Amino acid sequence: MNLLVYDMDPATIQCFQALYEKDHEILFCRSVKEILSSCQSRSLDYIFIGNTLKGAGDAVAAIQDLHKKTQEKVPIIGLMSITGENLLDLQQIDGSFPKPLVLEKLLELLKTGKIDPAPVIEDLQLPIFNQNSAMKICDGDRKLFREILIVFLKDSPKYMDSLKKALADGDTQICQRQAHALKGAAANIAALRLKESAFRMERVSKANDLDKARKLWNSLEKNFNDLNQDLAEIFPTLSSGFQ
Repeated sequence: MNLLVYDMDPATIQCFQALYEKDHEILFCRSVKEILSSCQSRSLDYIFIGNTLKGAGDAVAAIQDLHKKTQEKVPIIGLMSITGENLLDLQQIDGSFPKPLVLEKLLELLKTGKIDPAPVIEDLQLPIFNQNSAMKICDGDRKLFREILIVFLKDSPKYMDSLKKALADGDTQICQRQAHALKGAAANIAALRLKESAFRMERVSKANDLDKARKLWNSLEKNFNDLNQDLAEIFPTLSSGFQ
């Protein structure tokens, strides 16, 4: 089979190199440009993309655009690690394969064609709020983090309200902008699950897929409410901001 791999993880590369020794053609790419060039010049059976690789989301979006133009479809499989930040839009890939890779299971996938579905956000085991990561963002400065948190408490409800209204109005441009703002605000305080939800909302809104955006709202709202509940318990002195 002809396989394209976009992942810089040495263990992943080693595993796919072992596939080469079993008569599979492996093409390693290092940029979105290389990926698109390979998709246009070669016949591929599967595309594998590491979920924590910078540019992974852009790569999937570019491949999907190419598929629409050529009317050809190659399955995109996310190589899923739970130890880093997921950068893939889980609704835009065709399936997933867990890391660390196991050669025998990878061979079984190629033999049977049975692909595990992409995980939902909760399956990524992302924490609602990671206090250690939050402190690292602020270099351990608790006063600075408190200031950032106050800004989040002030701004994030506005983003949510604007998003909800934009979904009702069918305005995907506003949805995209507000989801992007919410994603950044969540990232600033290491609210990883909300950040992932906002990322997905931003992606589908950018693609003008209003139906998918509306379906994502309940999950986004739940992750937002869960985060506020956790923050209220961890920082009770700021409880007035969690209403």
